[in-house]
Amino acid sequence: MAMLTRRGAGALGLIAWMAVVAGCEEPRGTGKHGELYLHSSEEVASGLYTTVRLNDLRTWPEHIDPMEADRVERWDFKGTTLEVQAPPGFDFEVSREESPARYLPGGYRLRTRCDAEPGRAHEVRVRVMAGSEVRYEDAFELTCLEPTRLELLELEHPYAAPGQPGVGRYFVGGAIEASIALFADTPRGEVRVGGEGLVLTDIRGILRMGEPERHPRRNSGQILEVVAPGTGPELSYRGASLRLPMEAVLDEGWSLELGTWQGPPGLDYAERTLDAWARGSDGSELHGLQRCVWTDAVAGTLMQDDGCRLHLWGPPAVSGVCVTAYGRTTCGP
Repeated sequence: MAMLTRRGAGALGLIAWMAVVAGCEEPRGTGKHGELYLHSSEEVASGLYTTVRLNDLRTWPEHIDPMEADRVERWDFKGTTLEVQAPPGFDFEVSREESPARYLPGGYRLRTRCDAEPGRAHEVRVRVMAGSEVRYEDAFELTCLEPTRLELLELEHPYAAPGQPGVGRYFVGGAIEASIALFADTPRGEVRVGGEGLVLTDIRGILRMGEPERHPRRNSGQILEVVAPGTGPELSYRGASLRLPMEAVLDEGWSLELGTWQGPPGLDYAERTLDAWARGSDGSELHGLQRCVWTDAVAGTLMQDDGCRLHLWGPPAVSGVCVTAYGRTTCGP
């Protein structure tokens, strides 16, 4: 009978381990058949748009430099077209995106409004065609859901206005910047649903959807402009509604104020912040500041044009700053 040495046992163990890993290797694609690398929201609010991305590059771990990846998969879309077979209620616009560099993904983008029968998954089939030849074929599912509830969520970035959006007193002409969340009821419970092109209406006419701010350093939220005085604006989209505990006041005499520098005491070099805020003609604080430009009070050079909270790294002593917003300017130490 043959003897199995420790070295031989180790080699067989390594071979067995490699076989298990190979057998359990994650499919190269994310479609229903594992053939194509698809990104989709899967559950979308009825009436909103969604974009499905069909990329030609995938890394493990996801979304890292291919030179640092444990594994890289590529798809050859050169000289191809995309065929889409979708059920009623989906009308896909297909666009081709070339990769700007070899290490960045390109591929196809499929955009549609979610108008299919709500409450059930619909299969969409795609084929990448090279002339009459099918080069790749796969499928994905989309579900349209009727929203039943909405929320305004505070933005999670350092330049956002502090506090819960849509609460308190706002000046007419100001704005609320927030993330808008839609929710829908399903047999498995309430779920959050996505979508593009959301427009909320206010039956009281106090708030109006505006264009989102475009910032190079952060993701922007949705803008709700305060356009008329009143209390309790009621936002709605289809079957979802939200009444906000806020008051909008018409106060042409409000002033722009500066707070005090905030930061860790006793440190010469640390991040410090300075807030701008609106003071009503009655002396009360008003919300609504969203667009502030900060400049050096002496040199006049731009310091920051993103948000009404100034961020500086360094010692607390500066020559002075000025902030401008809504046609008003104030300066401080």
